Amino acid sequence: MVRKTLFKLILSIITLLIIIYLYGAISYYHKIKAFDERIMIGDDEIFVRELLGIPDYYDDNYPFQLEVGKENEGRTAYGVLYVYHGGKYLQDDMILIFDHQTRKLVKKSKGLSIHLIE
Repeated sequence: MVRKTLFKLILSIITLLIIIYLYGAISYYHKIKAFDERIMIGDDEIFVRELLGIPDYYDDNYPFQLEVGKENEGRTAYGVLYVYHGGKYLQDDMILIFDHQTRKLVKKSKGLSIHLIE
């Protein structure tokens, strides 16, 4: 009797954990879809946070290289780095960099973000 009850409890806990994981994976998939289709270079930081939510990693003083073709080519600027980790859902991380003064999106990419956070 005790074994049967314990087995049901363990099975219920495992089922609950699977449901929570699937909810997170589906939620992250919708973030990826918004990242790919709705978020564009030049969008406001507030708009991006409304679509994607609070980032998993945030750096307010992140150095990055300015794009080729601008008057300040090759110059290092400082911006705001947002990283949304997708590794736990077997997805790429979403990386966004905003200009420090204007709070407009300057760069966006997907990939492994470990080298950015060190």
